[in-house]
Order: sequence, then C-alpha cells, then structure tokens
Amino acid sequence: MIQKFGSIENLYEKVDNGESELKGKQKENIENNRDLAFLSKTLGTINLEVPIEDTLENFKIEEWDRPKVLELFKELKFNRYIERFNLQEEKTKTEIKDIFEIKDKTKDEIIETIKKQQEMFFYIETISDSNPEKIVKESIQGISIFDVKDKQASYLRLETEEEIKTFKEVFEEKNIKKVSINLSKIYILLKQLEINLQGLEYDISIASYILNPTNNKLQIEDLIEQYLELNTKDYVGEETQKQMNLFDVMRK
Repeated sequence: MIQKFGSIENLYEKVDNGESELKGKQKENIENNRDLAFLSKTLGTINLEVPIEDTLENFKIEEWDRPKVLELFKELKFNRYIERFNLQEEKTKTEIKDIFEIKDKTKDEIIETIKKQQEMFFYIETISDSNPEKIVKESIQGISIFDVKDKQASYLRLETEEEIKTFKEVFEEKNIKKVSINLSKIYILLKQLEINLQGLEYDISIASYILNPTNNKLQIEDLIEQYLELNTKDYVGEETQKQMNLFDVMRK
C-alpha cells in the first residue's frame, strides 16, 4: 500500500476523504490501527538530525590499548581470546623462592612452631582411596606447613595413621587458628581418623567463591595461577604433577 499510495500520510488522507478504494476488513484494519502505523514509521525512520561530535577521523582503526584489553579479558576469563589475539604477558619474574624458602623440619619442630604462633597454615596432600566405608574416598599422604613469620614452608610425608595422629593435639586445639583450602573435606578426612578439627579460621576456597561466585575452578593450582600469577606446571610439569609434589622438585 505504501508503494500504491506513496506514503502513510497520503494513504490516510485518501482514507479520510473516501478516495482510497479500500473496502471491508482491510479498510477497517487500516482505520483502527492508525496510531500503530505512524508509530511503526517513526521507529523505522533513521534520524538524520542526531548531533554527532565525532568525525570519520575519530573512527580510524588504531592499535589497541593491549594492557587494558588484557586486563579486561582476564577479568572476564576470556582465556581463549587472550591466546587468539596474542595478548599474553611476559612471564612474571616472580619465583616461588621469592615467596618462601623450603625448610626441612622435624614433626616436633613444626608442632612447636605451630603452638608458639597459635596459627596453622597448612595443605593436606591426599591420594585416592576406594575404601567403601569412607565418606571422602581419599587418604592423607602428606602435609605442607607454612611459617608466616619466617616465610618458610615445610613438607612431611604422613604414610601411616600413627604419623598423622602426631598432629592430633594441634588439630584439635581450638585456640590455634587453622587456615587451609577445602576445610570441609579436611574436617571429614580427619574425622575418619578420630581427629576432631577445631579452630577453623579461614578457608581459601570459600574466599575465592566470595570474590567470584561464577568461578568453579577452586583447585589450589588454579588459585595459585590466578592470584600469584605462578603456574605450578612450570615447576612440576604436567605429566608428573600427580606423582611428585612441589617440595621434591624444588629440592632438586
């Protein structure tokens, strides 16, 4: 009808004057939907009077602000795009040795330090265990302890329940603040050994979730890479990561 009458305005002028030759339902629809017809024209019309301060010169393609784009992509977890557009940063100069040193200590020395400082920063190393009686199908294999004051990390293999239970006193002391990751799992693992973990102070996995609830990668390796900008694979290797811990590698 636009082609026939030239414009909506002309169409309705003909309708109002009885010159449209429209009849029946078609004419009724045209008359009843006048407002919609003019609204549709308004919405479909490109406004050529919009004030535009920019010129074509402003829209020329320029080099990206690469650091800013990288920061945004990292925030949005666009890891594939970081690689696709070659936005990787130079490898960080930070080394694990700059964060802490490895110190070989006996169980007694470690326990004495924990009691003295009244805090326990630790990580439990586990292996799979298919024992059907266990709630968590894992067994404790070792423990890493971090001395915040002296920035020293120590690792002990705990191959028997007796060795694990040497830490029972500090695990159960509620006045010793416990800081670790996945404390709920650790609680159950120790409970299976009749050790009642108390003094829970800070769970890294919960903190990570609070910072970013959409992040479902709460493994310690992922958090190390995200917040410390260190890739554990650079030290342990992808193939040997499950068989060898960081302490063994760094001693070599």
